Amino acid sequence: MPLPLSLHGFSCNRQSHQQVMNRTFFSYRDIENMLERFVAPLRERQCEVVVAILRGGLFPAHFLANELGLPMRFIQLDRDSGTPTMLGDVSGQRVLLVDDSCCTGRTMAPCKVWLEARGCEVITCAIFAVRPVRVDFAVEAEPSPAQEWVVPWERRVFTPGARALGGDGKYLPMNDAHLSFYAWDLDGIFVPDLAREEYEADLQDALARRDDLPPLDRIPAIDFRNAAIVSARPIVDASRTRRWWARHFPLLPMYFRDDRQYGNSPEEVARYKTEAALALGATHFVESDLHIATLIAVRAPMLRVQWFDRKTHTAIAISAWEMRHAGTPAAHVRQGVLSG
Repeated sequence: MPLPLSLHGFSCNRQSHQQVMNRTFFSYRDIENMLERFVAPLRERQCEVVVAILRGGLFPAHFLANELGLPMRFIQLDRDSGTPTMLGDVSGQRVLLVDDSCCTGRTMAPCKVWLEARGCEVITCAIFAVRPVRVDFAVEAEPSPAQEWVVPWERRVFTPGARALGGDGKYLPMNDAHLSFYAWDLDGIFVPDLAREEYEADLQDALARRDDLPPLDRIPAIDFRNAAIVSARPIVDASRTRRWWARHFPLLPMYFRDDRQYGNSPEEVARYKTEAALALGATHFVESDLHIATLIAVRAPMLRVQWFDRKTHTAIAISAWEMRHAGTPAAHVRQGVLSG
């Protein structure tokens, strides 16, 4: 669940999180950094088993179980009845009970009581805990309606599908995978682009010829219900681009670069696309330019960025970080096929 928080005593890598409007999106790397501070004092507590509160507590519990060398068990709270269900027996053991956040205690408290009734000594842990709720190990925070902190596994709560369900900032149903939302580049994925030299030689002629281009003969499979086009084309091209799109594809939201606010350099285009995608609530970005895809991945580790390789018709997942001494991003890539 996204948390309205004001954190104290914690700073994270500036390249690992992104602030958009009143939301700060944390990456998995940020979460690991926050949890690492708990490892040494938790070893002193000599816990025997880590119990993850599903689903939010799964990642932090798994991380801590690995660091502490402990087995894992799972507990799930029925939100309607308030009744926990345990997967595995931990009766009489010293338990580390882990959730991603503890805002009110409505999840952590009944799970703790349930375990204690079975003879367990329970030590509680969360990434965030909002005062005055007490958690044994957590980054404490003051409630702040003006700021929300979002962990990566809750990225879907701001998608258009989630907002349609009334889930913006609230719990989503367990089967929320269909709520993923894709931001797509346009040129190089759906339509071939002309060389820069052609635009420079005669802009109006190049634009007219571009308007007459057919779509690429092979395009990725796209769910038009959960997608938007985020194009680097300037706003002045919006009307003619929408007319081209309507001749070939079902309508969907299309967004264009305001060249009064964003330049046309790769860095500025990446900044525009990142901010547009996160404002839309996108979970994924598919980009045709490798350099821009890498820059988006640097700016927004919470987005699942994919570079679409036109030659091989594959999507290559990009994870990247800034190497300050070199002044350029470094990237890891993982390849997967986009059918269609």
